[in-house]
Amino acid sequence: MRYLLIIIMFFLFNGCEENNVINIPLKQEINSNIAFETYNSTFPFMFYHKEFKEFYTAQLSKYRLLANVDVQYIASSILDFENFIYQLKLKNQISGLQYQELVKQTNLNSELEAKKKQLIPENILIGIKNGQVFIVYDKNKNFDFTDDDIDYFEQTKNQITLYPSKLLGDLSTLEITQNYYINDTLEKYNRKIKFFPHKTYFAFQRESDSILKKLGTIGYFQDYYIGEFNASGELFEIAIQGLNRLNAQILIKSKQSFFNFHKSDETFNYNYSYKVGDTVAMNKNAYLIEALGSSFKSISLRKIKTEKNLSKGRIGEKVTNYNFKNISEKNIDLLPENTKPFLLLEFWGTWCGPCKEMTPKIVAMKNKFTDKVDVIGFANDKSNEIVHDYIFKNKMNWEQVLVNENTNYKILKELKITAYPTYILINKNLEVLFRGNSESSIEEMTKIIVNSNN
Repeated sequence: MRYLLIIIMFFLFNGCEENNVINIPLKQEINSNIAFETYNSTFPFMFYHKEFKEFYTAQLSKYRLLANVDVQYIASSILDFENFIYQLKLKNQISGLQYQELVKQTNLNSELEAKKKQLIPENILIGIKNGQVFIVYDKNKNFDFTDDDIDYFEQTKNQITLYPSKLLGDLSTLEITQNYYINDTLEKYNRKIKFFPHKTYFAFQRESDSILKKLGTIGYFQDYYIGEFNASGELFEIAIQGLNRLNAQILIKSKQSFFNFHKSDETFNYNYSYKVGDTVAMNKNAYLIEALGSSFKSISLRKIKTEKNLSKGRIGEKVTNYNFKNISEKNIDLLPENTKPFLLLEFWGTWCGPCKEMTPKIVAMKNKFTDKVDVIGFANDKSNEIVHDYIFKNKMNWEQVLVNENTNYKILKELKITAYPTYILINKNLEVLFRGNSESSIEEMTKIIVNSNN
């Protein structure tokens, strides 16, 4: 009886395989121990006082604001933009012409939206007082910012930190319920979130007003969802992050793997990254990620038969031996004959600050292992001339290929290059040995090279 109980408990809390389907229960984990893609782990608060004036005026009329401040704005997080636009139309807070233009730009279906209730935007107050940025969240939902805690921030050249001299960890974690419609069904996600200014966040780059850009604020999830399951006799772990179950990053790896999910390098975690509808190779079998359950309560995988190469660019997978023209218009292969034991693919750009910070380290690595490592740089830039000037000044004595939306774009798409820099180390068999984007990635790749028998 005792052993039967142990077996039942194991399958209750771990995914089990039945009829080629694995149903995995998930639980909420509250920490920052895994780096997820930015657009899955964060969301922006936008200023709508220009684009939707009547909506913004209505927001101002609802709230009690702070007194004696330099400047202050209400910023809103709109998680279902189609619902937001449709509700503006119903309230006559948007012109018919503007509505029609927005319908063209989105996937708005008026018949579907008519079945939904209005989703109330999440609002915060952002401003400047005595030269310091502040953020206030209406935690008790009474439309009064004066009775809530205020977080002050100080700005340096490269970052914004809590004032006085605090770290992000000192910010309070707030409990927020975010509502989403999946088709016409309302789902609720109870999340743990921190708010902080992030003026370099991609959503704020088009903002021309320097003050508003300075005040650009994001929500950052402090939680994610985890589970374990057995696939073909091997134990795997899973971690999930995202705004909702249709827009989520799914990390899957064997518990026997030498590597763990990385805490700060989201590019390294791409090695284990999937989404609903992807096929995953696990213990020589292929599994389709069928669906995520409502509110991230569960996930289901199904064993399938497939002959195709499932993906490219992750550790253990093979890449294609592409052919390119380098910036000198010479044809080159990704992996020519008589190559060295290792080839480092460097995806970078002259516009990319972190890429340029890493340049001396890549140069040093190449010079240290000149007999073992070749490098090919893939510069996402506008012209060969820009790239040539930079590599000449920085003594980057290796092949360079221009890549952008118009040139050699295929490799960016197939290897899913979304972050810069990205480093991929491969061997003579075109197998990926490592993928990452941080200084620690250089250290890991160095270990692989040093410990090899080549």
